Amino acid sequence: MYQKAFYILGGKDFDFKDGSLLNIIQFLKIGLPEAMLYEAARLMGLNKKHVILLIGKASGSTSLKSGCRLSPNQSERMLMIIEVLAQAEEYYGNNAAALKWLNTPNLQLYNETPLNYLDTVMGVKLVLEELNKLSHGMTA
Repeated sequence: MYQKAFYILGGKDFDFKDGSLLNIIQFLKIGLPEAMLYEAARLMGLNKKHVILLIGKASGSTSLKSGCRLSPNQSERMLMIIEVLAQAEEYYGNNAAALKWLNTPNLQLYNETPLNYLDTVMGVKLVLEELNKLSHGMTA
């Protein structure tokens, strides 16, 4: 859980060999470094402020102090969003096609883009469900 997203964001310094939930929770409590926020924005073709809005802004602002770490909730949300991107890239074959899908209105999502649903945990689950349906040939 979250290992793939962590490595996609450039993470190298955490040992995921013990994939227990307790280990992952301890990892999340440390918080992801701010640099991973910039990498997520780059990968998703978004600006930093948009990513902050997706992961849940802290204390009403759309900025972070330089060199700070994300909160546990922000860290988990960002890893979930990057897992969505990774699954879309796996299905569509590359980042550009995955981003096109994430930014295209989808009839199954009330004609909103999948990206619009990534600001809540339930929305992430819904988008992952849509990707899962696609990967199993359920297009309608």
